[in-house]
Amino acid sequence: MKLPQLPPEPIRREDEPGYEKEIWQPSWNCFCCQDTGKVQPNLVRLVIPEYDYDRDRIPVCQAPGCSAGTSYLHLEGCIDMRLRAAICQELDRIERENWRQTTLNKVALIQERIKQTAAAKSLRQHDRTHDEEIMAAERHQVALAEADKAVVANCGEEV
Repeated sequence: MKLPQLPPEPIRREDEPGYEKEIWQPSWNCFCCQDTGKVQPNLVRLVIPEYDYDRDRIPVCQAPGCSAGTSYLHLEGCIDMRLRAAICQELDRIERENWRQTTLNKVALIQERIKQTAAAKSLRQHDRTHDEEIMAAERHQVALAEADKAVVANCGEEV
């Protein structure tokens, strides 16, 4: 039997104009193993530079407060227990800092895009001068005062 070929059905429409990915916040507690019990390969390579995920034993997380690594203890000949608690704790700290930097970079990128979009859609050709800024503030105050008078007048009529 030949299997049919189906097109993907994405949940997010990333191809839509103006689409902006959200800043994703991980839900795991341990950044060393992402609550899997296995230390993430990119972090393992900070301690074991020539680590090969497909060949070498699985480094088990022993970070304080992380109990996910205990689920691998029955695989005694297949796991690597050399990454002690202090090492895992430091790897956790490093990965948390990486996430913090990633988030800050993403926020800065989004803010820059907002500024570019606002500038592109603005009808103003240049920034206001000091005098223009004062005049705009005065007009704003007058408009607020008139709005307040209108509210008071409407409230008086309804009573």
